[in-house]
Amino acid sequence: MVIIMTEKTKPLDLNDAIAKAKIEMLHNYKEFGIKRKELDNILFFFIQDLKEELKQHIKQACEFFLRYKERPNDLILDFPEFTKEVNNIRLKYIDEHGNLQGSMIFHFLSDYNEWLFKLAFKGAIKDARV
Repeated sequence: MVIIMTEKTKPLDLNDAIAKAKIEMLHNYKEFGIKRKELDNILFFFIQDLKEELKQHIKQACEFFLRYKERPNDLILDFPEFTKEVNNIRLKYIDEHGNLQGSMIFHFLSDYNEWLFKLAFKGAIKDARV
């Protein structure tokens, strides 16, 4: 599968500043001079906009996961801040000579992919310890 990248992929972030600002506006609608009747119209468009934003965030998280699935070296090259985490997973599977061989590669990639999935969707997974 080839993924064409239009922008740098990144993990899911449901704490997006834009969404926070919109929610803040809704909580303080009276301060903005908005009447309650007008708020229903605003809410309708807000919900439509929020749905599109969520779709985009989920798409971006999927692209991030698919781009780096079974490619820990690519992840480290693009995001050096994850080197420690990937190496900690790798250390569990290297032999006495410091090599990763045979079925240990499969186990390492399995654990790495699970960690990567939790990283990509950490904003949506309650128990995602990354």
